[in-house]
Amino acid sequence: LNGRDTSLSGDVALTQCTRLLADDFKSHSGSYKLNGNGHTVYFVDNHDEVIVEDSEILILPETLPRIIIGYGSMLKFENIKFACSSSALARFIKMSHGASYSFGAAVEFVDVDRSALN
Repeated sequence: LNGRDTSLSGDVALTQCTRLLADDFKSHSGSYKLNGNGHTVYFVDNHDEVIVEDSEILILPETLPRIIIGYGSMLKFENIKFACSSSALARFIKMSHGASYSFGAAVEFVDVDRSALN
C-alpha cells in the first residue's frame, strides 16, 4: 500500500508477482486502510487465469498469498469487491505475528462468471 490510506482507481489483479503489502519496515505495527472505491480485486494464477472457487490452486497454500500484512499491522478493507468468497479470501492473506484485518462498510464478495473469463 502506498501510505496508510490507499484508494483504488480501478479493478486490480493480484498475482504471485503483484501483491498487496501492508507493512512498514521502520515500524513494528501500523494501521492501513484500503478503500476500493467500488472496484473489484481479482486473484490470478501463473497462467493469467482468475482463480475461481473450484480451482486446484486453492489446495496449494504456498502459492496463494496475494495480500501480506506485516508484523503487528492491521489492514481495513472498505468499499471493495473481492472476486471470491470470504473463506477463499482468508486463503489469499498471509499475516505476520500480531497482524489482523477487518471489513468496514460496503465490502462484497462476488462470484466470478467463468463464461465471461473465456
